[in-house]
Order: sequence, then C-alpha cells, then structure tokens
Amino acid sequence: MPAYNFKTWKAEKVRTGESRQTIRPVRRRRTVTHDVLYLYHGQRRKTCELLRTKTCKSVEPVEFAFGLQIEGGPSLVMMIVNGKILTYAETYAMARADGFKDVPTFIDFFVKHYGVPNSRPLELIKW
Repeated sequence: MPAYNFKTWKAEKVRTGESRQTIRPVRRRRTVTHDVLYLYHGQRRKTCELLRTKTCKSVEPVEFAFGLQIEGGPSLVMMIVNGKILTYAETYAMARADGFKDVPTFIDFFVKHYGVPNSRPLELIKW
C-alpha cells in the first residue's frame, strides 16, 4: 500500500484524473503492479488530503540521457522507458500524462528535483 504525495500544482490534476502517472526514485520497498496506491496532497501536515486511491497498472524503469547544452539549459537527447527510446512525440505524451504542459517544463522539473541525469534510478508508476 504505497503512498505518494503530490505538490499543490499537481494535486488537482491527480484528483481529476488528468495526471495518470508519476515518475519517482525507486524505493526500498518497491511499488509493484496491482498495489493499491494512496495518492495524497499535504502529507505530514494537518491539511493532509487523500486525493484518490487507485490500483497500480504498471511500474517501468525510466532513464534520461542528455547531450549538448543549449542556451545554458539541458538538452534532452532521449528518454528511455523500460529499455525503449521514446520519440519526441512519445516524450510529449508522457509529459502530458504526467500533468506537465510541455517537454521542457517536464525535463526542468526532473533536473531540479531529482538531479537528472545523475540521480538514483527512477520508475514510471501508472494507475
């Protein structure tokens, strides 16, 4: 029964079903298919709110690979999910399913919050 906490900007997207997945660092006790996921906003606060309870559909490893820097920011060379290199269109669809408006915003989030590409392993959790 894994629990995941979401930031304010994403909480409403999770609640409405606009966001149907999350990419997170791999946990010691891994999430597996068919686990019941408890999706929260404001965990460890008085205002904690359960957004949804969903069943995990799949868990897949995710990698980001970067190339040359353009205008001082990271340039995404590829996103790899379960060993498959995604096209830009597939990466855009992944960003939208995760609640982001576009690929640059999606990538910037992972660079800032998880230290991509030099972070610990990530996994894509779908519900």
